[in-house]
Amino acid sequence: MWPSLVRLEAKIAKTAEARWQMLGGLAKADLRRIKREQYTMAVLPAVPAFEEFYGRFYLPSMRKRHGEDAYLHGFNAEFNKLGPSDVILEVRAPNACVGKVVICEEGDGVRMSRLGWLDGRDDIYQKSVLGALYWFSM
Repeated sequence: MWPSLVRLEAKIAKTAEARWQMLGGLAKADLRRIKREQYTMAVLPAVPAFEEFYGRFYLPSMRKRHGEDAYLHGFNAEFNKLGPSDVILEVRAPNACVGKVVICEEGDGVRMSRLGWLDGRDDIYQKSVLGALYWFSM
């Protein structure tokens, strides 16, 4: 039985330069790829954007990545977890949105809650979209 939540906490440096200095070689290579892919980010209120996120990003990505082991809740259960200040951070390639993550306020910080990439596509996953979701979330 999988736990319903795996918690990981990380203190994040306040500046991009300080975060860069803390990274290892593989993470820096990922960030160079993010720059080559010309990824940008946008932040939207979570409530109106959640239905597309859930159906086109979250579900297909978790099913593709984790198969039978994916621990998924239904749309209503996930939607009802959203708080009034929660947002969806989008990772955008030049021609399309390729990744999204739900960001929630929690105490004196934020929490990455759920994430996914467009239709769970392998070609998008292989272009460091997961790294972009984490980097832009910081």
